[in-house]
Amino acid sequence: MEKRWTIVVIVLIILAIPLILSLRSKPLDFEHVEDAFKHDGMSVSGVSPVKPPQMNAASQVHMTVNASDVDVFHFDSQETLDKCLKYYAQVAQQEESAPPEPTEPGSTLGPPRTEVATNKMFVLSIRSRNPQVRARVLYLFKAL
Repeated sequence: MEKRWTIVVIVLIILAIPLILSLRSKPLDFEHVEDAFKHDGMSVSGVSPVKPPQMNAASQVHMTVNASDVDVFHFDSQETLDKCLKYYAQVAQQEESAPPEPTEPGSTLGPPRTEVATNKMFVLSIRSRNPQVRARVLYLFKAL
């Protein structure tokens, strides 16, 4: 009977190790964001810091992900982060009210749209014609 409990405990420990490791939070940084996209099989190119950073951010990196423009901002204060979100909300509103662009028949691409997501003190902005790419990039960023 004791042998059975020993085996059960060992199995539980083995199963718990990946869970415990996944719970350890890694600090979010630009490389972590880039690696998440690459790990998902996305094409990432042109990764470069933006000097000086826009939106009063502490730092910013621009990259191209699956032919979409992506900017990742890191903020030192919640106030500047909120201003950035407000700005991008206005951009999205302007894009929605713009006259529709003609698309090729059968194309799954729409007009270029900008969407944003936050994760801790980071903001990601993506501008893309492809709604699936926008959704995937935002999902991966939020999951970090």
